[in-house]
Amino acid sequence: MIVILVLVILIISLGLLIGLYERNYAQWVPPLTTYGRNGTKQATLLFDNFAVPKNTSGAYCKKFNMENVLRTKLHGTQIQAVVDHPTIVDHISLWACSRFDLIPTDLFECSASSSLPSECGYLLYTWSFISEPLVYPSQAGLAFDAANLYGKYFLLQIRYSNLGSQAVVDNSGVLVNLTTQLRQFDGGIFPVGAPDSSISIPPNVSNTEVVGFCDSNATKAIIPDHIHLFGVNLHAHPLGRQLWLEQYPGGSTTPTVIAQDNNYQFNQQHFIPVDVELKPGDGLKLHCVYDSRSRTTTTIGGSPLSTETCFAYLPYYPALPAPNFCVNNMFRQYS
Repeated sequence: MIVILVLVILIISLGLLIGLYERNYAQWVPPLTTYGRNGTKQATLLFDNFAVPKNTSGAYCKKFNMENVLRTKLHGTQIQAVVDHPTIVDHISLWACSRFDLIPTDLFECSASSSLPSECGYLLYTWSFISEPLVYPSQAGLAFDAANLYGKYFLLQIRYSNLGSQAVVDNSGVLVNLTTQLRQFDGGIFPVGAPDSSISIPPNVSNTEVVGFCDSNATKAIIPDHIHLFGVNLHAHPLGRQLWLEQYPGGSTTPTVIAQDNNYQFNQQHFIPVDVELKPGDGLKLHCVYDSRSRTTTTIGGSPLSTETCFAYLPYYPALPAPNFCVNNMFRQYS
């Protein structure tokens, strides 16, 4: 009788442990659902019922492990933001990670750039008041692949500005359309811009310019052959008025304007379609012009909307072998 009782207790305990594991595991495995013919699927990566604290201006990150749901490689053909509360959601970014075992928690505060795990440096998507989804051309897609170093672990980062007196329950994130019909190339996002530390905008000035650059030596180190740019998201915060991105082929002194917005509005951003080949030795220069007549103090660079920024996010293919960016010639060097 005692043996039977012990066995019953062990079975119940094991069931509770399995249930606890499944509940915790389900929190960070996104659903992968079929929604159409020809193997088309959707992955929904959301902050499920996340209580955004009151009087908060900061970012939070959530892990998503797709290793066990990716039975075969898929290509993301379209990605778009799901914005549950537009009045408090400022930015959404999706990062690919090389590993998760060094990140102890599934959901954590990640406001400072240093708090973003170094294993999660491959930018796949960014949103800040962009009206349209990012659609990949027929020859490329985002790699969702359990066999790929950056194809199975994903980190969703959302920056909130909840300045109210009550917490807000939010379900924002991203929706990715996927296909089993693989394209020729994997793709990604190549960020170019000026470091926040270089931005200092005096108050009550109608025209202050900040320049971010990536010269020919930097592109030679970053780009092994060439990449194809198919879009540009010019990005500043509310003081931004005019932004444009120039290419200097082969390091020449004569630029070609890739993308330009002479009437920039922070709450009406876009992915501007382009068709540009970027080769090793080409230079890039990003110009950001600000109007600070609404400010009475100096505006510095940063992530909150009270600060400013100067970036261009460039969707491209084929994917670089490792995550990279170019911020005033600062980049990651890989052997």
